[in-house]
This record gives sequence, structure tokens and C-alpha cells, in this order.
Amino acid sequence: MGSWRRPASMRPAWPRIAAALFGLAVAAGAIAGMVRDLRVEPVTILAGRLSAGGRYDAAALAAFAGRRDLDGYRSGCRGDALRAALTVRLHQFDAARGAGDPAAMDAAYEGVETAARAVLACSPLDGNAWLRLAMVDLQILGPVPAVLDELNMSYWVAPNEGWIIADRIAFAARLVDTGLAGVSGTLARDVRKYAASAEPKDVAALFSAAPVSARDEFQAALAFLPAERRQQIEKIIAENAGSAGN
Repeated sequence: MGSWRRPASMRPAWPRIAAALFGLAVAAGAIAGMVRDLRVEPVTILAGRLSAGGRYDAAALAAFAGRRDLDGYRSGCRGDALRAALTVRLHQFDAARGAGDPAAMDAAYEGVETAARAVLACSPLDGNAWLRLAMVDLQILGPVPAVLDELNMSYWVAPNEGWIIADRIAFAARLVDTGLAGVSGTLARDVRKYAASAEPKDVAALFSAAPVSARDEFQAALAFLPAERRQQIEKIIAENAGSAGN
């Protein structure tokens, strides 16, 4: 007597249903990803253009931010979208400041705060975001302790990234000139590390651009360097000074 098999019409349907539902979920996820990409792409393109030196006035950037709902990006943790939104907001703030428009500056500042906090909520170890927040807070709030706290957070979470260190040194040097207490120690740590590893011409350029009040920290850092490297940097500094005097 042959073995009996259940006819296909009598077999359970749930495996086919589960497979179909899984396929639909994958398709829906792919479509959602495409929609997010399409929504984010104009923002990342604009951020790239701004980072490359493109210029737009504050009104145009504010209108773009409104159309693209940049503040809405804080509901997700997509790093490229969050950082692109922050870049657009920072340039919007710079444009408003350049135009001398207090109302536009206030609006742009709120955008920067929101964008920076969104980046940091998802990536609290983003030293660049902490630094940018400190820079904008200085412009709006002045040399308050919160600015130094944000600068120090940038240092503690990103102590070794050369491109962040260079920007942080330039900013900290300006902070020293404001008289804000406690900045010198932060500046000294970064300068010592940067002077030991960066290109001599880049170290010299930061020294030449620093306010006179901050140059003691540079000189102290240079004193720790091997004689040959120190002399190389000092030679470039002297050449820069001679060029500036001509």
C-alpha cells in the first residue's frame, strides 16, 4: 500500500503567507529607503557645495531649510543627513551675520542649535559638532562658561583628529583674547599635540593667525619640540611675519 501524501490544496497556507509578508516588508523597506534618499539628496548636495566654498544669502538658505524641513531630521539618526543639515544651518548663520541682520541671525541660531543637538543626540562623540556649537554660542551668548564646556567636550571626544584640532586651536586662540578663564589649558593641550605631528607650515600658519595674547601657548608648545623641528617651524613663522610686513 503506497504512502499517503496530503494534496497540495490541503497543505497549510501559513508558510506561503509568511513568505509573502516577508517579501512585502523587504519591498516596503527598500521603497522607504529610496524615499529617504530622495529627500536627503538635495540637502547633502547643497552642503557639499557650501563646504566647497559656494555662497548663498541667508534668505535663500532659510527658504531652503524651510522647504526641506531640516529640523525634521532630528527624528532619525542618519548621520549624513544630520551633518548635512548642520552644515546648511551653519552657513545660514554665517550669511546672516555677514549681512548684519539680527533677526535672521536669531532664526539661524535656533536652527544651528537644533541641528547640532540632533547630531550630538545620535553621535555624542562628534567632536566637530561640539566645536561648531561652541563657535555659534560664542557669537550669540558671548564668552560664557558654556562655550568653554563645549570646547572641552570637543577635545575630550576627538583629541586626535588633525582637521578638528586645527579648527579648535584657531577658535581657542580667539577665546583667549576674550579673557574667558580656563581656555589656556585647552589651547595648550591641542597646540602641543598639533605642533608635534602636523605639517610645519600648518603649525606656523596657526601661530601667525593667532592673537598676540594667545601666542605664549604656542611658544611654550614649541619649546617641547626637538630642536630641528622647532627651528623649522620658527623659520616659517619668521618668513610669514616678513611677508605680512611687506
